[in-house]
Order: sequence, then structure tokens, then C-alpha cells
Amino acid sequence: MPAALSADLRARVVAALEEGLSCSQVAARFGVSAASASRWRAKAQRTGSPAPHPMGGDRRSARLDEHAPFLLDQVAQKPDLTLADLQAKLRERGVTAALGTIWRLLSRHKLTYKKRRRLLRSSSART
Repeated sequence: MPAALSADLRARVVAALEEGLSCSQVAARFGVSAASASRWRAKAQRTGSPAPHPMGGDRRSARLDEHAPFLLDQVAQKPDLTLADLQAKLRERGVTAALGTIWRLLSRHKLTYKKRRRLLRSSSART
């Protein structure tokens, strides 16, 4: 995924627009699109800064934090619960959440469990 253009470039573009240049002129000068220059100016007017928003990361599982004690209690009572079971228990409480969202919440609380298939015995081992 490409990175956002620097905050410094965005600030210089907005400053040039405020000096009275058109979006097309600024775009040609700084090597960006006229649409980007227009969006950055609108964002600077709306928020006070044309800086980009943070990219990536988990933005959804934080909404389950208020239900974390309930989920952690359920896992403590029955450690082999599946994510689908936890999803059903949340649904009973009126909360909808995807399996990945629940998994990320449990991962943040260091509750991951890797199920491994049983390995065959080594041919060199005693039988």
C-alpha cells in the first residue's frame, strides 16, 4: 500500500494556494494532481492542517473493549471456546462483531491458541 505524501509537501501546496495560485498551477509546480491540491486545501480549512490521517492498523476491535471483561470471563470459564461461540454470545448481548475483530481483541489480551495437528511418529524412533 502506498504511503501518503508528506505533511511538508501538503503544507507548501496549501500555502501556494493561499497566495492566489490556481489548483492547476500549484499541481504543475509541485508535481501533484489538481484534485489532491483542492482536497488538501479543503482539509486545511476544515481541520486546520492538511496532514494525512494515520494509515493502517486496527481500527475496529477497540469498540469491543467495553465487552472485553465479559469475553475474557467466558474464555476463562471454558478455554476451548471458538471464535464463533464468542460471536454468538456477543450477539445474545446485542453486539455484532466479525470473527477477525474478536480475534484481534483476544490477541491484544495475549489469548491466542494455535491448534496443531498430531504429528506422525518418526521412522527412526523406537516402535
